[in-house]
Amino acid sequence: MAIFGNNKFPVKDKLVLVTGASQGLGYALSQKLYEQGASVILIARNKTKLASNVDHIIKSTPNASSTQFVEYISADLTIYEENIKILNYLKSKNYHPDILFCLAGSSHPGFFMELTPDDLSQGIDINYKTALYFIHALSKYFVQSKSQPGQQKHIVLCSSTVAFYHFTGYIQYSPMKTAIKALGDSLRQELKPYGVKVSTLFPGNFASEGYTEENLTKPAITQSIEGASQPITVEQCADKVLYWLNKGDHYVFTDLISWVLASFSLGFNPRNFGVLQVFVAFVGAVVARFVGLLHEHDVQVAFDKLGGFAGEGKNKKDDVKQEKVEELLDDGQTVGTTSIDSSSKATTDVKK
Repeated sequence: MAIFGNNKFPVKDKLVLVTGASQGLGYALSQKLYEQGASVILIARNKTKLASNVDHIIKSTPNASSTQFVEYISADLTIYEENIKILNYLKSKNYHPDILFCLAGSSHPGFFMELTPDDLSQGIDINYKTALYFIHALSKYFVQSKSQPGQQKHIVLCSSTVAFYHFTGYIQYSPMKTAIKALGDSLRQELKPYGVKVSTLFPGNFASEGYTEENLTKPAITQSIEGASQPITVEQCADKVLYWLNKGDHYVFTDLISWVLASFSLGFNPRNFGVLQVFVAFVGAVVARFVGLLHEHDVQVAFDKLGGFAGEGKNKKDDVKQEKVEELLDDGQTVGTTSIDSSSKATTDVKK
């Protein structure tokens, strides 16, 4: 999707840090940002994938400016000290980032009583701590670093559609995405006096490695409540994100249902087509509860049919689940990383 008109999210000649960049939306956005003239540092845990991504970005963008560069950093953002190592690396290179994309995240659907303590911890670590720790570790350096005259710095967080409507099966995931929404709302107020804009993404389903893995453990009742929908491609998702950031939105949606659900709970939230949202909010006040009751009935029917949601694990591939979680972590799909180990300085492959 081409971006024309008054650009409220200029990236040319800026330095952008993208977490969760080993694959999925993080990788897609990294490539598009580089194509639009930004220098980009990809951050995730899997060094092999990051190196491959950097090579591909360089080869696919032969007309990049001589002043642009693309690098990667391998680090586990769920460990606060590794975020500090990223900070120290930026200082050592005299890098002053203009934009932070916090895109690390992973969903492992399942019924609450069938989830393990590791499942719950990983949900908190991957979906919340990666963003919280990364922004906090870099915050003072970020706001004090010089920016181009007339340009403001920008932080972009990634929440989810389920931040606006919680339902059975996503209990390991959706509360953390609501926490990301709250983090973005709070930072938007606190960092505005420093000239920092904060936007939050609420993407719907998009085809990615994470979406494929998510469906391995997703209960049938969760799929039923979600409804049948064809996920957009990750490239389409990235295009929509950049399009609406260019329009200046604080809340960014990639599909209609996300916007509708957000409109049902307007409150103090930023507006997107605000007058229309007020009308949709009124409709939601009338009908949304009935939809909720219908879903509660569907859950009860599923419960009765299965004889409970705990014990036998009928709707969860327990023999696959932990193996897949570990594989995701090893692949860096869920967390951001560059080349930083736990006991040494950052080691990065710089390619210009």
